Amino acid sequence: VVSGEAHLQGLRHAGAPLPPLFHAEKRGDGEATLDDVPSEEEIFGFLQPIYEQADFSAECFVVILVYLERLFVTGHVPPLVSNWQAIVFTALVLGAKVWDDTGSSNAEFADASGTAYAVGDVNAMEQRFLHLIEYNVAITRQLYTRIYFELRELCERREVQLPLKPLSVSELDTRGGSWSTKFGRPKSTSSLGSDY
Repeated sequence: VVSGEAHLQGLRHAGAPLPPLFHAEKRGDGEATLDDVPSEEEIFGFLQPIYEQADFSAECFVVILVYLERLFVTGHVPPLVSNWQAIVFTALVLGAKVWDDTGSSNAEFADASGTAYAVGDVNAMEQRFLHLIEYNVAITRQLYTRIYFELRELCERREVQLPLKPLSVSELDTRGGSWSTKFGRPKSTSSLGSDY
């Protein structure tokens, strides 16, 4: 979020076009302070009840990071104070559907969000996110492994235990499936190997 706000501020000062809005957020003035940026505790507090109520694995957190990076790189939507909850939540919904192939519906995810999102919001955010990442939901085992170890290293630097264990090659291959057509838009084989 800090880097997203800095990116937005840089665009404003340069007079460059601003990134697209994600979903129903108001564009801030680009002057968010560190006090406005969510703390690790706030992010955890946002995700924990959803994790406890929705049907997805802990491994989805690695997938969420990949999807958030794609949203920024491909969709040009940086994480901001005004949108971080919506984009993290939507990345989680997509991760659970794609990675875990969960049976949870958008109505169940809306319920798990408490009062944050109605089912219509979840539907719209999912559609918008997929459009912005050009329907690229595929994650290679190499990319998953790289992001997993980056996340583990970050946790070790903060002296926090990462609650995930590395997946085996066969587990990663099993999760691969036919992700490229899961959301109804076939992908070319040339895009499946790209990281972001």
